[in-house]
Amino acid sequence: MEADGTHVPAVPIDTASFSARGGSTVVPLVDGNPTFTRLEELMAKAKTSIWITVCFLDVQRWRSPSGLPFFEMLAQHGRRGIDVRVLVWRLEYDNPVLHHPRSTFFTVPPGFALPRSVTIRWDSSGPDHRHCHHEKTWVIDGDTATPVAVQGGIVLNWGSLASPGHPAAEIRAGHRTHDVNVEVRGTAAGDVATHFVERWNVAHLHREPGRHWPTLELAGPLSTPPHPAPCGDGRAQVLRTMRPGWKHDEKDSAGESSILEAYRAAITSARQTIYIEQQHIAHPELLGLLEQACARGVRVLYLVPSDPCVLRARMPWWAAKTLEVVLSTGFLGGVAGTTLSAVAAAMRWLFPTTPATALNGELITMPSPNCDTSFLEIVPRLCTHPNFTLAGLVSAGMPVYVHSKLMIVDDSFLLVGSANLVDLSLAPDHTELAVAAWGDPAIAMRDALYSEHAGCDELPVEVRNSGRATLEWVRTLAQRNAQRRHTARPIQGNIFQLDGRLYGNVLFLVNAFLMETRSRGAERHPLTSCKI
Repeated sequence: MEADGTHVPAVPIDTASFSARGGSTVVPLVDGNPTFTRLEELMAKAKTSIWITVCFLDVQRWRSPSGLPFFEMLAQHGRRGIDVRVLVWRLEYDNPVLHHPRSTFFTVPPGFALPRSVTIRWDSSGPDHRHCHHEKTWVIDGDTATPVAVQGGIVLNWGSLASPGHPAAEIRAGHRTHDVNVEVRGTAAGDVATHFVERWNVAHLHREPGRHWPTLELAGPLSTPPHPAPCGDGRAQVLRTMRPGWKHDEKDSAGESSILEAYRAAITSARQTIYIEQQHIAHPELLGLLEQACARGVRVLYLVPSDPCVLRARMPWWAAKTLEVVLSTGFLGGVAGTTLSAVAAAMRWLFPTTPATALNGELITMPSPNCDTSFLEIVPRLCTHPNFTLAGLVSAGMPVYVHSKLMIVDDSFLLVGSANLVDLSLAPDHTELAVAAWGDPAIAMRDALYSEHAGCDELPVEVRNSGRATLEWVRTLAQRNAQRRHTARPIQGNIFQLDGRLYGNVLFLVNAFLMETRSRGAERHPLTSCKI
């Protein structure tokens, strides 16, 4: 169908801090290396300021495409007079689930000298060890009328240094994360700049020693950005998740969950297709809405990590290796297909209402205030619907970790941000940011992602102009690639259908081990034709 965007309702202006309006340009940025390359280009052109929010940072291993460490990359611009500011999440207490140290997910290594040309504030989560300032945002010249913003889910770590198509050499080196951002200009970019200023000025406990750099005076407050000039005629809206009281010193500081409202509105309004890329599939309410969409004939393709690592991270290395060797034997490989479904059904019967999600390699149980049904119960049922396909990515026989947070509806509505589809990211709790856009950005993102996952330079002409036909083409490819993997034959591109009956269950890891062992040799020589 043509992408006119008229039937997709505006995300709820009455609940969002920033309204949906014209005068914006939104451009897809797919995978880490192209995104970081573009960011280096934008920062080189910065005239006044570079503002960044950091959630996770591997300060020792991450390098820019030009080879510079994070702070050295920024310091060069600070030395030429650019106002460079970094707002960093600070976690005050050990997280018993994530097993990460307290203080922050960016820790200053011993002997590491921060550059004085970069200003930093640490924004504390306070006593809540489950809270996270989770957004990842870059704003160039945010204090001018011509700001540029880049936002999404891409993290500053080793795994994100990945290229489109996920070449085998990068996968083997550990660069196995698939992710997306968007570049935003015009009115929506101005709203992202305003959001940064608001967070910077109220960063929690930033006045205390060790929570600002280089001095409290230099890390002083920012002024409200000027009204941005329009850039393009596209319509976009900046959305947030913010917990109540996030401004700390204002009694009327209400929370916000406009990202959740946008997901609800877009899924409910879908007529033809829904395409989702997500690190998680763990929000029961939205899964219920996807079930309803499938029931009314909407085709849904949901891309997730093909290896959620629910169990692997909890096992000692020797136990994981032993399990891999045992599961690769011919006997267990032969009986697995006939036993996994029965065991999975028994697991769902024994544990029917335990909401949980795989988060950074751990299994977390959490309340689900919007739905009494566990996602572990909904996902297997949803995956049996003929209109729904759960898929993953693989390269050189090894799983590609899908870290994206995006949705495309009817090729006319695009939502890209930092929020996972879990309650903590969507209810007023974590700090999250997203951009919604209508029209051309949705088609541009669709074409970039589908062609990458299919291993094509561009989509076939015969399916390019029809939203349902395009999605069906990718769904069919994923299904055929799954069949090829089962018979150890080469696949086309990287996408393949997952067995949703097991996804999120410990048994999924067992199945993943089997499939990786059987198909790794064949996938060293993938198919190249875009004909399916």
